[in-house]
Amino acid sequence: MNVYQNDTNKEGNPIYATAKGTNTSDNFKFQDSQVIIDALQASGFYLDSNSIGNPRKDENRGFQKHLMIFRSGWTETKIDDGNELTILVQNAHNGTSSVRFSIGIYRAVCANGLIVGDTLHEYRVNHRGKEFERNIIEAIANVRHRFTEIKYVVGKMQNIELNYDERRRLAWNALRVRVGEKEFSKISNWVTVIDQLLGTRRIQDEGYDIYTVFNKIQENIMKGGFKYIINKDETIYNIKYKTLRKIKKGSDTDIKFNSGFWNEAMKYVA
Repeated sequence: MNVYQNDTNKEGNPIYATAKGTNTSDNFKFQDSQVIIDALQASGFYLDSNSIGNPRKDENRGFQKHLMIFRSGWTETKIDDGNELTILVQNAHNGTSSVRFSIGIYRAVCANGLIVGDTLHEYRVNHRGKEFERNIIEAIANVRHRFTEIKYVVGKMQNIELNYDERRRLAWNALRVRVGEKEFSKISNWVTVIDQLLGTRRIQDEGYDIYTVFNKIQENIMKGGFKYIINKDETIYNIKYKTLRKIKKGSDTDIKFNSGFWNEAMKYVA
């Protein structure tokens, strides 16, 4: 899903859609994103940003997948001065997604967003059935119920330091999640790439605790730009140079990588 950020133009913006796409089944029901926004506002959250898919087919424009990020600024969501819990909601009016609620973390120092990856923290509301508004309210309550747990986990991450080998292993696994098992197994210059993924961009990222290292690697992979070499048949004659592509915030790739990488980091949290 290609995305464009924070589009306030209502034309072609699925957040303002009032009907479902024409190519959906009779059983697929339109679930208004404005209802979701209103329900979260009633719970003290405001729409901070959104990412909207750039559909390949014009017939999907205005109905495509979109991600909405909500913040509150309340004590309930505050982890510390630099980190805040968010609620992420994905919806689509063309049958490509259910309404999906998940927990995110906003990190002020880099304006980056993390996604808590465990499926136990994701709640879905289908585009079928009745009582949509009640189901949305229940999903919001379920997400908020997990806030204390996530704040506790982040606190543990901030108090567990990784040694040299563990930091490199975490970066190794992040690269594997990003490019996939098949391509990862053929990377020949992974030592250099891992050095780059562990590179520090700012003084706040100089610590060795899990949370700091995790954020450093996550930001470097999100920004991309690293060169890596694919060795197709273990000879020097059949190699390919590739560049790790930037991940667009709010895209399917963003959600897949961040949730997968979070799960890898959780292996270090006893």
